[in-house]
Amino acid sequence: MNAVIRRPESLREVAERADSIEAWGLALGDFLDEIRYRRQHDLPIADCWRIAPSLLREKFPQGDVADAFAAALAERLAVENSNDAPPAWTQAQDRFLTTPWFADDSPKVREYLHSATPGEFRKHGVFIDTISLSRA
Repeated sequence: MNAVIRRPESLREVAERADSIEAWGLALGDFLDEIRYRRQHDLPIADCWRIAPSLLREKFPQGDVADAFAAALAERLAVENSNDAPPAWTQAQDRFLTTPWFADDSPKVREYLHSATPGEFRKHGVFIDTISLSRA
């Protein structure tokens, strides 16, 4: 019998599945699919980000990026969810990057990302395009 693999239903589950930045990225994509599914079917989503995911900065290279990204995403999802207050864990010092991280290092793209990055991500030092928040 084949085991059924389900999408992570929380940022905590995303972190639990991650043993590399690549595995974290795959789990994150599945999590974003889960959020989209829940929105389409009017299912509750607030519990998906309320519990802090474990810190990944000591677990694998670029784990600090995953930590900051998760906090920024939780903040953004909270705001999108009827302006809920972001969970307190998103404000912990270890959820912010000391050196900004850019999804692409080319000068033109970095310039673009400075203006295109959502505020929650910019605040945490993660510079992305909103396209990074969807696989659809």
